[in-house]
Amino acid sequence: MNNSRIRDICKKFYIVAYKEDTALLEACLQNEGFEVVVQRPSYSPEELKFNALIRSMLNHRVVLEKIAAGEGPAIICEGDFVPCKGIGSEPYPIPDHLAEKSWVWLYSNRPVLKGEIFEHAFEGHSNAPVCYLATQLSAITALKFMDETMSKRDPKEYYDWDNFLPKFASKHGITQLIANRSLGEHGGIPSKVHTHRNAHHVAEVLMGPLYFLPIYADGSGWKFILSRVSFKMLAFARVFTFRTAPKPYLASLKSQSERLSAFRFVLTRLLTPY
Repeated sequence: MNNSRIRDICKKFYIVAYKEDTALLEACLQNEGFEVVVQRPSYSPEELKFNALIRSMLNHRVVLEKIAAGEGPAIICEGDFVPCKGIGSEPYPIPDHLAEKSWVWLYSNRPVLKGEIFEHAFEGHSNAPVCYLATQLSAITALKFMDETMSKRDPKEYYDWDNFLPKFASKHGITQLIANRSLGEHGGIPSKVHTHRNAHHVAEVLMGPLYFLPIYADGSGWKFILSRVSFKMLAFARVFTFRTAPKPYLASLKSQSERLSAFRFVLTRLLTPY
């Protein structure tokens, strides 16, 4: 296992933003030792007619192009991300044997365990580009997906590209990893384009305290705590209804001991104050 800190490997931390004020976020990440780069789009009149999710994808694409060009692994977050204190000192989550062939979701709200459990991450499914780690090869694969999306779909129509990217990447040999605990929170109010799906926008479990309150807390510590407790309860419910570790996955394991170990993992990872 690679024992390096995440900032030792990921020198750059990209913030993909539109009109959000990212000054506080930038300061927090710089305090953690990252070189922070803010990516803001300059949409053409035609692109402004695109669905908001497609425009967001195009903004992520600009950063992924830089990583694919050989900058080395980097972390990408969206403008309303709220980092945990100590994020830079967290262990680098990719095992040595996976090296370039991984994409890591550093934020997750409803992860699904689908494979091997490593020291600092587990193999599974997530789909929220609030904060993630991309290697050169995974960035190249993501760009192929985005090219295919733009060539086959009407960009003016709703398309939750982040839900389909993981499936595409996995088919092309990229292992989807999920950090054992999210390295930060999704701070913003749920986008209107998602409201018809009743999507949850709160991290399932955090690695530690946040630098500042998310926007959804409205400046209230109590409102933040209630939101965290409420979603943590939902997370426990997902464990006990076999949505975090699905029954087909558990059945695929070789022994009862392995099944108990997997179930114990998804349960105990939630046992933190955050």
